[in-house]
Amino acid sequence: MAILFMILEIIGTIAFTISGNLIAIEKKMDILGIMILGVITSFGGGIMRDLLIGITPPSIFLKPYYVLTSLIVSLMVFLVYKYHLPFSHKNLLLVMDSVGLGIFTGLGCSVAFQMGYNGFFITVFLGIITAVGGGVIRDVLAGSKPYILVKDFYACASIIGAIICFAISRVADITFAVLISVIVVVCLRIIATFFHWNLPKIR
Repeated sequence: MAILFMILEIIGTIAFTISGNLIAIEKKMDILGIMILGVITSFGGGIMRDLLIGITPPSIFLKPYYVLTSLIVSLMVFLVYKYHLPFSHKNLLLVMDSVGLGIFTGLGCSVAFQMGYNGFFITVFLGIITAVGGGVIRDVLAGSKPYILVKDFYACASIIGAIICFAISRVADITFAVLISVIVVVCLRIIATFFHWNLPKIR
């Protein structure tokens, strides 16, 4: 389980880093700004989660290889876009943000389980804050409305995934619950974007 979660965390870190990088590129930031938004998107939610449940220093500061991974990915993204290699910016942002959202929703719930918190509310809340916290900070720094307030079923996908993770964990292995949660969130985000699902708004 530990190895699988580590792999998921690395994949999630890469995905959310690229998501933050792409937003920084949209805002025409320099290489430092690209790196900062990449790191913040990847780890902001986890830091908020750890502080809320009394893990100090936050676990990311004890795992510098994740930050190094984020910085290397940021540099690679900078070079790719600096030299205009052909990638679809919009589609790449959607996929990376969806993958990061799904993985960190599941991993956030797993932290609740590992800490011995078995309640519904705290499990779901930690899953959501881990998934969306970094994106909120990213959007604020980039001067945009946070995705969770305006975008394609964004926070709702994380909420549904966290609830499913909790429900499955009651009857099955935690690893299985996390994996199903990840798949559900990623699929919901992509499907919601494709079919233009949004919550009701006042026009």
